[in-house]
Amino acid sequence: MKKTMFILLGIILLLAVSMSIGYFIYTLQYAEQNQQQLAKQNTNTVNNLMQNEESIQTNQEEEKVTPNTQFILQKHYVQCGHTTVDYEEVPSEVVNMTQDELQEKYKEWEIAKFSKQEVILRKEESGNCDQHYVLREKEGYVAIYLVNQNGMESLKELTGIATEYLPQEDIQKFKEGICVYGLQELNTIIEDYE
Repeated sequence: MKKTMFILLGIILLLAVSMSIGYFIYTLQYAEQNQQQLAKQNTNTVNNLMQNEESIQTNQEEEKVTPNTQFILQKHYVQCGHTTVDYEEVPSEVVNMTQDELQEKYKEWEIAKFSKQEVILRKEESGNCDQHYVLREKEGYVAIYLVNQNGMESLKELTGIATEYLPQEDIQKFKEGICVYGLQELNTIIEDYE
């Protein structure tokens, strides 16, 4: 009976040691898996931070004028209330300038828009723009006068339109002067009388 007891006790001891070893191996594997998952998460976090830092650095770079930038000058004339828009070639001396550098060069202008695609500079002028005309009768023909910023008229062109063939009502309008704004409107009126 003692023998059986020793055998039974040996089996129980062997079983306890086996279970302890199994639990120890399982705990090591579980801990290793957790460490691998944490390492993977840390790697992903570091990669995300690096990508965000690159994005921030990219966004912080200042935009500059390029040779392909659209360069637009807008002038608003106080007296007539018109705004002229001129699309110009980018001056070579402003290529690679930042917004601050451009503002320093064009002190009398306001930068309305600044990007590498488009730069818009605005300026306010007193007087009239150079798009004001008056059509008058001169020596039997319709004459085109340009009105300067001071409101003074200067002969721009004497057309070949003879006033003697026009209706009396139109002749009277030309004697009083027909005010016109813009080349398009001027050309339309001239074409109507040709």
